[in-house]
Amino acid sequence: MKKIISALGFALLLNSFAQAETLYQIELIAFARSGAETEENWDRQYDLHYPERYVNLQAADGSDAPFQLLPADAMQLNKEADAIAGRRNLHVLLHAAWRQTVDDPAHATAVIISGGKQFGEHHELEGTFKLSVEHFLRADANLWLSRFSNSAAETPAKTALPNPPGAIAPGADDGQHYFATQTVVLQEQRRLRSGELHYLDHPRLGLIVFVIPVANSQ
Repeated sequence: MKKIISALGFALLLNSFAQAETLYQIELIAFARSGAETEENWDRQYDLHYPERYVNLQAADGSDAPFQLLPADAMQLNKEADAIAGRRNLHVLLHAAWRQTVDDPAHATAVIISGGKQFGEHHELEGTFKLSVEHFLRADANLWLSRFSNSAAETPAKTALPNPPGAIAPGADDGQHYFATQTVVLQEQRRLRSGELHYLDHPRLGLIVFVIPVANSQ
């Protein structure tokens, strides 16, 4: 029996190593939902921050380097994104895809996410998405959706927004000072199966996640 248990443990370890060396394509669709305008959804205080281990997605340069934004013709969920955009009560904030290998949860790299309209150095949608592996693929979504104003008549939100890593402040000629008036947060961990659509839900914010293994040309 001990030999069987040891063999099973070794097999799981080998599977984790194999997954860690696999190149994955991650595709996200994030969208806002109208019609859920309750104080319970908006008027809460959160402690938001970015992790120490992160990466910003880069424009494609023709290489096989990871964490580069993929063109539309390489995406798998274009029809789904179009269908969401066609709904009156839904608004697509982000549709993006990239490729990367994965590490265990303690060493995995979080991807900086931003989408929607930009207000100063902030966007409507901000946060991180992290894919890791430990016997199975795991997604960690930490996203927040904010409303902004530049009116002195508005009251700032209870939640302070952290500065986006690598953000460049707007030029002096911008002439606007925006601040968040309301913020909602989607924080969820989800076990994933590659090749399946996964939906992370919030009354104001939705996230569709699709992960597939791809051939590594290196």
